[in-house]
Amino acid sequence: MPAAPPSSEPSAGAPSGPPARRGLGRKLALAVAASVVAVVLAEVGLRVVQRLRGHPYDAARVEQRLEALRASLSDGVPQTSDAGQDAAAQKPRAKARSASQDLLHPYIGYDHSHFSAQLEEEFAYFRTERSKEVFDVFVFGGSVAGGFAVVANESFRKRLADDPRLGGRPVRVWVEGRAAQKEPQQTALLAYLLCCGAEPDAVIALDGFNEVAVGLQNVRAEISHLYPYLPAWLARAGGTERNRAVLELALDLQERKRTALAKVERMLDWRAARFALSGEFGLASMERSARAVTDGFLVLQERLGADNGTDQLAPPPLAGTDEQHVDRCVRTWVAGARSLAGACRIRGITFLEVLQPTLHDTGSKPLDAREIERGTAIEAWTTGVHLGYPKLRAAGAELASSGVAFLDASMVFRAETQPLYIDACHFNKAGYELLAAAMAPALLDALERDEAARK
Repeated sequence: MPAAPPSSEPSAGAPSGPPARRGLGRKLALAVAASVVAVVLAEVGLRVVQRLRGHPYDAARVEQRLEALRASLSDGVPQTSDAGQDAAAQKPRAKARSASQDLLHPYIGYDHSHFSAQLEEEFAYFRTERSKEVFDVFVFGGSVAGGFAVVANESFRKRLADDPRLGGRPVRVWVEGRAAQKEPQQTALLAYLLCCGAEPDAVIALDGFNEVAVGLQNVRAEISHLYPYLPAWLARAGGTERNRAVLELALDLQERKRTALAKVERMLDWRAARFALSGEFGLASMERSARAVTDGFLVLQERLGADNGTDQLAPPPLAGTDEQHVDRCVRTWVAGARSLAGACRIRGITFLEVLQPTLHDTGSKPLDAREIERGTAIEAWTTGVHLGYPKLRAAGAELASSGVAFLDASMVFRAETQPLYIDACHFNKAGYELLAAAMAPALLDALERDEAARK
C-alpha cells in the first residue's frame, strides 16, 4: 500500500503556527508589556518627584489652565448657560464655533462670525415665554468679558440664582464680549441688539483695559482712539491686502491660533490632565504654542504700525501727549458707561459698569515669574495701562457718585499670590472665579436699588 500523505493537522499538544511567527508575537507582546511598565513607572516617578518638591500633581490645575488657553485662543467662544440646559450638550456648539473669523460690521466695525450665526437663535429666544421667566444677563466688553461669560459662566449664574433677591428665577448669562472691543463699540452693539429684539434683564460692561491700551495703540498707528481695534478692523476693510508681507503675517498668525486651539481641544477631549505625564508635557507644549501666537501677534502689531493703509481713514488723529490721548480714552469710557446706563434705565434693565483687573496695573497683584514672562505686551498697551488705570479708577468713582452702578474690580487680585494671569490681560479659571465672586453681589445690589427706585 502507498504511504499515507502527511497530515495537515497539528499533533496533539504541538504549538500552532510557524516558529518564526510565534517568536515575533512573543517579542511584540513583551515589547508592549515593557512599554506599559515603563509608562507606569514614569508616571509614578514624576508624581513622586513633584510631591518631594512640594508641588504634587494637580489635574484640576492643568485642566483649568487648558480651559483658559482655549478661551484665550478662541477669543471668547459663545457659550451661554441656562438653568435647564445640560452643560455637556453645550460643548459641541462651542467647538463648532471656535474656528470663527472676523467679519465687517456696519455698526461695531467688525464682528466674529460665530456671533452673527447665533443672532437669529438669540432673538428667537426672546420671542418665547421662557425668556420672561429667566433672568437674562448680557456681558459686554472685550475678550476678557468674553472669557468671563464662558469660563465663569456656571459659577456666576449660580451665585445670582441662589440669591433670594431673584426670587428663584433661573439665570442665563450671555456672551456679548468681542475680542479687542471697546467704547464706543459696546454702546453701538447694545443699541443694535435692542433694535433687533433682545430684552435682557441686566447688562454688565466689563472693560477698561481695551479703552486705554487699544485706544493708545490706535493713536500710535495715527487713527482715532474712537475707531475699532486697527488690526482686526483694517484687515477686513482691505488695508493689509495692500502689503503682501503684512497679509502673510496675519494669515500665519491665524493658522497658529487655529493649530494651537485644535491641540488644546484634543487634550481636553482626551482628558489628558488625568495623568501627570500627558498633563504636564502636554500643557508645556500648549504653553509654547500659545507663546508662539503671542509672539506672532506682537510682530504683526509692529508691522501694522509701520505700514497700515490708514491714509484712507478720516478724521486725522488728534495732536497731544500720551497723557492727553489717554485722557480722551478715559472720557470715551465714561461717556460710554453713561450711554449704556441711560439706555438700560429707560427700559427697566439693570446696568453695572465693572473696571477689569489687568497685569500691568502697578500694585494690583503680586506677580510670579511665569506671570511676568507671559505678560509681555506692546509698548502702547503698557503705557496706556500705567497712565490710564489711575484715571479710570477716579472716573469710575465719579460715575458711582452720579448714580451709575460701578464696581472697581481693578484690585480684586491684590492679595492673591497664586498665578492668575495667562498673558498681559487674560486670567485662568481661578482668576475668573474671583472676579465672579466680586461681580455677582455688585449686580444684585444694583438690581435692588433699581427695584426700590421704581416703587
